[in-house]
Amino acid sequence: MDKYVIRTSSTMKEKLDVQFARAIYACNIPFSAAENPEMKKLMTMARGGSYNPPTRQALSGKLLDKVSEDCEEVIKENLNGRQVTLVQDGWSNVHNSPIIGSCLHTGKKAFFVRAVDTGSEKKTAEYIAELTKTEIERCEVQYGCKVIGFVSDNEAKMLRTRAIIQESNGIEVVGCAAYYLNLVQKDVTPKTVVARVVEVQKYFKNCHQPQGWLREKVGSVKPQLPNDTR
Repeated sequence: MDKYVIRTSSTMKEKLDVQFARAIYACNIPFSAAENPEMKKLMTMARGGSYNPPTRQALSGKLLDKVSEDCEEVIKENLNGRQVTLVQDGWSNVHNSPIIGSCLHTGKKAFFVRAVDTGSEKKTAEYIAELTKTEIERCEVQYGCKVIGFVSDNEAKMLRTRAIIQESNGIEVVGCAAYYLNLVQKDVTPKTVVARVVEVQKYFKNCHQPQGWLREKVGSVKPQLPNDTR
């Protein structure tokens, strides 16, 4: 009768728990969804009643640690022995906390490696430069790669930061290429043309009937207002 009965061994449960956790993290689903009656019913039915999904406590604890460790191993396998570029940017998260994120780029693929909450620290050029130098050292030790370049945005203090990094680490530093292209576009596009584009875009964005025409048109796109480049 065993071949007609679905059983979930402890080994299989561990694998299912990890994969379930990966899906939750990848889709940015709240951990509480794991304990929703309909979710639990779905997962139980999928294994013939022999599997219970992990709790939200497990998702925020041991499973998060496990998936994080697995991801770190994948990053190390991809970066070990390679020359890479460190790319950094700062933003405020949904809680308005100041964050500085770091990625390593191989030239073909980028790997997110760290996010730092700077807290009450004032984000001066010198402070960010120290964070950057620490991150370069950490990445080279942890992933076995060689950081040969540094890319940041073009904010005033980042110009100073790049100068400090170039002087202390002797690596290539560049600003955001997309920003430079936006500046070029701003210089070569007459203001009268931009004003006309904005006028047309607002017409389709703010008037209901034109909006409906666009939605009914196969392959149409939603109007986007151009942002001013500082």
